Amino acid sequence: MRSSYANLRKPYAPGSFYPSESKELSTLVNGFLKTFPESQDKIKVLIVPHAGYPYSGAVAGEGFSHIAKETKTVIILGSSHNEYFQGAAVYDKGAWETPLGIINVDEEKAGKLISARDGIVSNFVLHKNEHALEVELPFLQEQLANFKIVPILIGAFNSDLEKALSEKISKIFDENTVLVVSSDLSHYSTEEVAEKVDKEVISAILSKDPVVLDQRIKDIMEAGYENLVTCACGESAIKVGLRVARMIGADRGELFSYANSGNLTGSNSRVVGYASIGFLESASQISSGEKTALLRLARSSLQEFLEKGTRLWANDFASEDLRNFPIAEAKMGAFVTLLKNGNLRGCIGMIESEDPLWKTVAEMAVSAGVNDPRFPKVTLDELKDIEIEISLLTPKRKITSPSEIELGKHGVWLQKGIRRGVFLPQVATETGWSKEEFLNQLCSQKAGLPESCWKDKDTEIYVFEAEVFKEA
Repeated sequence: MRSSYANLRKPYAPGSFYPSESKELSTLVNGFLKTFPESQDKIKVLIVPHAGYPYSGAVAGEGFSHIAKETKTVIILGSSHNEYFQGAAVYDKGAWETPLGIINVDEEKAGKLISARDGIVSNFVLHKNEHALEVELPFLQEQLANFKIVPILIGAFNSDLEKALSEKISKIFDENTVLVVSSDLSHYSTEEVAEKVDKEVISAILSKDPVVLDQRIKDIMEAGYENLVTCACGESAIKVGLRVARMIGADRGELFSYANSGNLTGSNSRVVGYASIGFLESASQISSGEKTALLRLARSSLQEFLEKGTRLWANDFASEDLRNFPIAEAKMGAFVTLLKNGNLRGCIGMIESEDPLWKTVAEMAVSAGVNDPRFPKVTLDELKDIEIEISLLTPKRKITSPSEIELGKHGVWLQKGIRRGVFLPQVATETGWSKEEFLNQLCSQKAGLPESCWKDKDTEIYVFEAEVFKEA
């Protein structure tokens, strides 16, 4: 049976990182895995350690326990420890073996990642003597029933490759895909320093911003802690994971478990830190308090502009209501819709934004009131009759066929050449249009193109979802 695999990657780490005997390994892994109540919030990106199981197995096991059992594809990403190379090496064909059996590579998804221009290549040899990805597999074999893998190993890396790989990974995601990022945290400081440094790095990871993480690590390393050689051996892989989480809308970060080798061995020198951290796609990503605060911000921003001509988003922070809500600093697309007597009075937004959400909402509220070319400017006198609605958007995802569009669930962003147009998900529900009518109107009404342009091969179509809420 094994000889039928043209590219069967044999196990490298049994007997050193984990037991080589299958029954012993299965028992050990199942002892690390836990049972949690089923949640509607689905983990999409998981950061877990890769040390020997006696050290990091319990921390890793708690993280893997949160992966939904219906997961069909696991993308496994880690940084090379033993080989120096440029770019990213994808094991895109064949299978991997552990003492628990053989796991097939998801060749279709893996193949879509390959891009020599971006430095993302097919390479089997570089994976041969690397443990970082392999040690995660037995956890997956015990947690999941039927799945495939996409193994990716990172070498020397730069920001362009980080962005390119993140974009390519996000495009092969579906509802049954999970990204596992393999990385330990601080290496070889004292236990006291490890706990301090790891806490700071975990906080930066939970910000979901790779720029924040990069700066935090630079600051820590410049502090000159004795014997601290790295804050995260998989730093590049973690940054890719954070970008992917943002791109696919896995906006809620959660620390599942933390420990360091000093906790386990009793030695407080040459300590290594371990954490399992998940990024989840929430059924409802924001609380009622956050919704109320954002709506108040939108109204106060528009009122301030109509009364004084001043813009709240020019301040460092626009709303006391939002200070205690993490979503205020989230970078995501948002639309603000103004309704008067149930009829549209203005709607402006951004599909994506690099500004914090509070600033985007404040700015779009004013733009909806005074910059929508379809309507005269809102006056201060009529503001009392205006109802405000906010739509918070997930990152857009390119589709290959209009058949993938689910009316009422998906908003659609369409582009042909320099012309583009967008409809929010609620447009289909409010108009009662069929899918063809929806797309025809998107082309003609919003993009200024012929109605049938959505059928053209050079037209790009993206979908996104929205959480919509409005004033009571």
